[in-house]
Amino acid sequence: MAKAKHTLGPVGQYALSDRYNDGIRIAVDFDKPAIATLKFGHQGYYDAKTTQANADVIWEAFNVATETGLTPRQIAEQRMELLEACKTLAVDCRMALNGDWDKGDEGFEASLEMLESVIAKATGDAS
Repeated sequence: MAKAKHTLGPVGQYALSDRYNDGIRIAVDFDKPAIATLKFGHQGYYDAKTTQANADVIWEAFNVATETGLTPRQIAEQRMELLEACKTLAVDCRMALNGDWDKGDEGFEASLEMLESVIAKATGDAS
């Protein structure tokens, strides 16, 4: 069975206020079913400010997933790969500038290829 896809955004935040509930609905449109409902006050666990902060995270996660096609976890993993490649290349550049480079052109080329590979993967250009 194929894995279901999340609702595509953009999604918005809408106030939820009736005689039973106070909170925030996250939905594609005001009159569409809620993706998430966060309550506060007598029906919820959190105060209004905490509920708003939680709604902001959910709202932004949906919209960024729609913009990038990536889940927050995938973005975090991609970020780590990019940071590691940049750190490696930064150390190599600093060593070369300080005259401490002893890896030859091949070592520098390997670091640059690693960075280019991670960039290609992040931009969808990897083969």
